[in-house]
Amino acid sequence: MALSAENIQMLKDIIEGRKEIFWHKWWEENAKVFEQQLGRTDFLKIKFDHLNGVTQYLDKIGVDYTWSPQARKINTHAKFHKSMFDEEGKLKTNEIDRTWKGAIGIFNQSDTKQAMEIFNKMLSKALKNSDDFNDLEYDLEGLFGLGEEDFSISCLKIIALLESDDDLILPAIQSAKNFIKENGN
Repeated sequence: MALSAENIQMLKDIIEGRKEIFWHKWWEENAKVFEQQLGRTDFLKIKFDHLNGVTQYLDKIGVDYTWSPQARKINTHAKFHKSMFDEEGKLKTNEIDRTWKGAIGIFNQSDTKQAMEIFNKMLSKALKNSDDFNDLEYDLEGLFGLGEEDFSISCLKIIALLESDDDLILPAIQSAKNFIKENGN
């Protein structure tokens, strides 16, 4: 199964920044069409990997494209729950800070010590469940893309220093190390 030429062009336009969308709303409006026109694997890649899934599909069918900064922002926003955005797709920064128990706001007010104490409590709780820990690390990488670079890197440095022989959390620790190497100081 393949997408219609019109839908392929729409995906290319999104990746190249010619079409501005709010992913969550756009997906709700278009998911059924994609489910009907795509095979299950391609549909699920786009559903869960968002624009990374789109580019995998475009690569698969031989469509050239160039990532735009706008598409990278859309892809970053798509990783967060839709409750973090208003109806127009604008980020609700207060919701994000609430999710992080106020640590981001405290960090941005220059109380790094208190912010890291809050984060360490979240980290201790997350370490009790490998899925929670992996989600925490992944969300920190996403926060970096949302503009919370300093907070994100500070928290990822704490994760990168963890020592463990638990193969369920080692990939997230390594991911934190790699992310800092690529983006941190």
